Amino acid sequence: MLLDQCFSYCLIALLPVGLKSVRESNLRSGLIQTERTLAEALRAARYTGSDEFLFAVGTSNFSFRINTPTNFSVGPFTAGGSPALHGDAMLTTFVELLPGTNRFAPGRAIIHTAWPPTATRLGNQWQGAEGSATRTVIFFPR
Repeated sequence: MLLDQCFSYCLIALLPVGLKSVRESNLRSGLIQTERTLAEALRAARYTGSDEFLFAVGTSNFSFRINTPTNFSVGPFTAGGSPALHGDAMLTTFVELLPGTNRFAPGRAIIHTAWPPTATRLGNQWQGAEGSATRTVIFFPR
């Protein structure tokens, strides 16, 4: 009987730790998938002429011009790296885009991702973020 009580107590005590580990694992996976989604979108950017490229992330369209740095917010995203449509948002992203110097030159994107999705980017800092990560992606648009 004492063993049963101890086992029940230990399970209850460990439950929050286990749930936190699952949440952190989901956030890490979502972070990687979100970065992959954005990198694929940038690599699929299409040249439209007049030194401009277009690309889409989910249902949102974005553009950038050759040799013209630009910043934009994207998100929120799910743990699967796709744009969140309903209450399944976990992450938000801010991208610093440094396009190539000509149509065929590589560009660079600095992808800043934070959680929860209500975090906001002010200057070089996240406000209201529990955690964040930054990754640089090199891309050659089409």
